[in-house]
Amino acid sequence: MNAAADHSTWKQTYTGRAFPMTAFTALDIDLHGDVAEGLARICRFGGAVPGNPYSVAQHCVVGADAALEETRDANVAAYFLLHDAHEFVFGDMTKPAMPTSRPISCCTTRMNSSSAT
Repeated sequence: MNAAADHSTWKQTYTGRAFPMTAFTALDIDLHGDVAEGLARICRFGGAVPGNPYSVAQHCVVGADAALEETRDANVAAYFLLHDAHEFVFGDMTKPAMPTSRPISCCTTRMNSSSAT
């Protein structure tokens, strides 16, 4: 983590680390230990699905498979696989609620650009 970073706003991750929610770098993101595990435990659509739960991780994997089959482009599939990576910190905020939370919107934009590097 950045030594000069603001550590006052953080969230404990699946691996037990303190993730700095407002001052993070790409090095603070553990794709396997925190992102994958975290997304597997978050339900899509705020949990409002009939039948069995549908996790954000399932959505990402199914979509990445479809993207690869349709485009034959591994980069497109990889992008889809990571497009909801920010949700390991913020959860799956439904579309109607997104505009009401500007701070989360700013942080998700930053996280998406960090995970793309």
